[in-house]
This record gives sequence, structure tokens and C-alpha cells, in this order.
Amino acid sequence: MELCKMEHEVRKALELGQFELHYQPPVRLGQLQVRLRQPQIRLAQDQSNTQPQLYGAEALVRWRHPERGLVPPNQFIPLAEEIGLIIPLGAWVIKEASRQVTTWKNAGVADLVVSVNISALQFHQAGFLAEVQSLLADAGATPFSLELELTESMLMADMELSIQVLQAFRDLGYRIAIDDFGTGFSCLNYLRRLPANILKIDQSFVRDMRTDNASLAIVSSIIRLADSLGMETIAEGVETADELALLERQGCRLMQGYHFSKPLPPAQFEAWVEQWNGARN
Repeated sequence: MELCKMEHEVRKALELGQFELHYQPPVRLGQLQVRLRQPQIRLAQDQSNTQPQLYGAEALVRWRHPERGLVPPNQFIPLAEEIGLIIPLGAWVIKEASRQVTTWKNAGVADLVVSVNISALQFHQAGFLAEVQSLLADAGATPFSLELELTESMLMADMELSIQVLQAFRDLGYRIAIDDFGTGFSCLNYLRRLPANILKIDQSFVRDMRTDNASLAIVSSIIRLADSLGMETIAEGVETADELALLERQGCRLMQGYHFSKPLPPAQFEAWVEQWNGARN
């Protein structure tokens, strides 16, 4: 009975506008080590040429339930996938993220790359590229402002077709990120052909790398593999200055996590950007 109620509520949530996007900023480090002090965004003085740069914003969907408050995605995304709601929900995420990034650009808040997570059902539906193009056009956004995040396990379902679809996106200017890299059974023969820009290092490896040599070896290997393939890496789940320093020593320049900011609603994200820019001036 509870599951049936939940399914009904999830379906109604999209109609009632109860979903919202929060944004978490990935940061690009400079070429030399930069010291950051938690939790505020304060940069060392005399680092003008090596200060971190705001790379973009990952759009993360939340459900503002009228009774339960803010519901995290792990409590409704699996159900949305099971009942097929993930396709219209995913389209809404792309539309809203595109609208928001265009608003920020026009208002002079920031000119960002916004990253959106793509589900397997979305990616494999016929006409997905045309749908994304239409959603961006309606929002006044360009392909250069959107980064598609896909898991390697999703792509492995039909790798040849995945390569064709991703190449079509890349040819139009979209950025492609492979999420949760290393957590599945990676096929390096296909990886070298994937038209991707970024490999995302899973937070489980980042969390354990200071105490587990195998995790550190995996992190280091992903960074070097990406570099050799002409890709970048984003380390997810960076929470401490020690993790930042260790990742930097391994050659990772893009990072994301609570060390910089938790996911924020749009107004709070704008305030974070203002604080970030003020700390750099």
C-alpha cells in the first residue's frame, strides 16, 4: 500500500511542480597548490595566477514534498525509473537546468557549464538528441553550456550505438562526462573510442584513498588514463583539505564536494558565487 501511495505521489509531483534543482559547483585548481580553509571560501593572498576557477554547476534533482520536506533522489529516482517517469522527469531537468544557466549568464552571475545526469531510459530513447536540442533552444541555451553525465554501465549496454550517439552530441558542442568511472567493469578498448571529455572519479575511491592503498592506486590510474586519452578528471566527494592536497599531487585539477559547497538552491548558489568571486578579488 505504501509503495502504491509513493508511486502516485511521485507521478503527481511532476504535475504539481514539486521537483526542484540544486546546484553543486565543481572547481578547477590552478597549476600550483592553493590553500583553502574550511568552511569559508578564502584563498591565500598572492595567488592571483594560481587561484581556483569555478568550472560549472552539477544540477541535482530534489523533491519538495508537502509533508516530508526535501526528499533526496535515492528515495524517488529508482521508483521513477521503474514506472517510466524518469523520461519526463529527465526532460524537465534538462529544460530547467538550461533555463537556469541561461538566466545566470544573462544576469551576469556566471557563465557556466551545467551538468545533468542522464538515465539509461532517456539515453536509449529514439530521438533523444533532437529532444535535447529542442529543450535547449526553448531555453535560449547553447550546447556548449550543457554537460551530459552518463554511467559507464549504461553505455556498455550497447557500446557501438552509445559511441555513435555520443559522437553526434560532441559534434554539436556538448560536453560528455562518464560518471562513477571504475565502479563497473570498464572495457578499455571501448573507452579509447568514447567521445568523452571527462572521467568522474567516484567518491568511494576519494573517501578511502588516504587509508587504502588500492583506492589511491585506482584514483591515480584513472587520472593518468584520462590524461593519456586527452580527457580530464573530476574527483567527486572531496570533503577535506587533505583529500584536496592528495588529489592535487596525483594530478587531478577538477574537484567537487562539500569542501567547496554542498548542493544549493539557485538563490543560495548565486550567493555562493558572489562570495567565491569576492574571495578571489
